[in-house]
Amino acid sequence: MGRVSAKRKLKQCDPFFKGKRENGKTKTTYDLPPTQSKRSKKRCRKMLSDEAMNQYVMRTSVVDKSSETKKQRLQIDSIREGESMREFNKRISTEVKRVIYDANKQNRRSSEKRKTFLSKKKAKARDKKMTDQERYEREYQTTGTVKKDYFENVAPVRFGERVDAPPVMPKLSGIFKKRADQLEREKTKAAKKNARNAGPRAAHRPGK
Repeated sequence: MGRVSAKRKLKQCDPFFKGKRENGKTKTTYDLPPTQSKRSKKRCRKMLSDEAMNQYVMRTSVVDKSSETKKQRLQIDSIREGESMREFNKRISTEVKRVIYDANKQNRRSSEKRKTFLSKKKAKARDKKMTDQERYEREYQTTGTVKKDYFENVAPVRFGERVDAPPVMPKLSGIFKKRADQLEREKTKAAKKNARNAGPRAAHRPGK
């Protein structure tokens, strides 16, 4: 029981203390009742400080000094004369949205450029690996016609050389075959029509 009583012992308080007292002195600030909330004080300090406003707009850290050079700062002034708090916050939000949109647009453009560059690079590497015959067939499959009926940069053929087999002509398939057949039918129809029209003309010429 001695230990418990020792722990629960209260500090001595002498109501008949005769030392110096603080009667008549001004009260400290923390003892006075608050006249303004801490949140409103903080908000006013931030509004008056341009550095704090830039930090609020760009969402940068006070400790991170390198971000100041990397990120483009938005020059914005403090609250204007005759402007309410709601209008000020609305103006800030619109300007922040504009800054974020411009940054995203710039990043989107760079990513699109990178994608197109990589796709062109892959296509160029595939073209280098393809043979002349494969290029010829690809051109024929995509367009239905071949602009060049000869190969560029071919090896010179010496007199007396021969090949084991003739060159293989590409075969159309799918929609390209249908288009080629349709063109062939149209050509035959046009030829027949021209032949029919040419017959009567040839018959009328001697009469003239």
